[in-house]
Amino acid sequence: MPFGREKKLMLSNKKLVLLGTVLFLSVLVLLPSAVIGYGDSFGTAETKTIDTTYSEYLYSGDNYAYYKVSRTTGDYLWVKISWSSSLDDLDLRLYDPSQSLVVTSAGSGTSDSCGCSITTSGYWYIRVNRYSGTGGVTFTLSIKSAAPIPGFELLYAFFSIVVLMGIVAFYKSRKSILN
Repeated sequence: MPFGREKKLMLSNKKLVLLGTVLFLSVLVLLPSAVIGYGDSFGTAETKTIDTTYSEYLYSGDNYAYYKVSRTTGDYLWVKISWSSSLDDLDLRLYDPSQSLVVTSAGSGTSDSCGCSITTSGYWYIRVNRYSGTGGVTFTLSIKSAAPIPGFELLYAFFSIVVLMGIVAFYKSRKSILN
């Protein structure tokens, strides 16, 4: 009987270790996003990476969030934000390295986007503006090196199917030649 109890106790210890590991990793992953946040001016803009999508949060009482991304002359910068609450209105503005306004979004609803060709190398600034709403807002920030092509996903799926059919046809013909 003692052996059965020890095994049961070891199983409980394994569960505790697993639970502790999950909690530790959760705090480790979530803590940097809460600490880093976003900048509240050009000088404190948070550096972001191109071709990445981020989950961001604009705190209650804050009207602006500043981000920056390094770009080279001849590149393209496209930014999109989306949020779920129709009670909030957020807009985008892109600024060049001299902090001059280059383009502003003119979207409506629960998403906005804008883009521009890069004319000067350096950090380009993205400012998220709050135009209505007062509470905290969770939003998705997508930063891309090219504007999306409408319907491109369908074209990609079409070519994937054609390639797959070609591979199947190749293997069938190869199998019939060997027999």
